[in-house]
Amino acid sequence: MKIRLKFSALQGKYIKSRPIHHSQVLVEENEEYVLVELFALQTIELVQLILSYGDNAEVLEPKKLRLRVKKIILNSALKY
Repeated sequence: MKIRLKFSALQGKYIKSRPIHHSQVLVEENEEYVLVELFALQTIELVQLILSYGDNAEVLEPKKLRLRVKKIILNSALKY
């Protein structure tokens, strides 16, 4: 499944040097963000990895994964 992730410029430097998946390709890079695509399964490990980047990462596609991550973030915020 194609996954598009957007990272802050600072986090993007790390993502470029240490890809999160072997299929990762750089789609766009500018002063504000780095956009990558990868083809992977939507596993809990991937979700946890995305969440580990905090507000330095955003799931753009697929919508189902974006909503899954959003739900976890909102549920976490409600605990504080």
